[in-house]
Amino acid sequence: MGAPGSAGCTSALLCAGAGGAVAGWAAARGCAGVLGDGTAGAALTTVAGTLALALVFLLLARLLKVGELRRLPGLR
Repeated sequence: MGAPGSAGCTSALLCAGAGGAVAGWAAARGCAGVLGDGTAGAALTTVAGTLALALVFLLLARLLKVGELRRLPGLR
């Protein structure tokens, strides 16, 4: 997409972050509606939102060819 630190790379990271945030929010809201407001529900909602955010962020960053992913071990 662009050299690390360039405007193209920055916008790609922002797009991947925004997509991940939306997915994490949706997963957390969906789990909260099903599991309720208890402690276990809050913990599972947090885990589901975090996993969705991370997975969608990494997927979008890879699709957008963000160079910073090459620095992460196991994602080359």
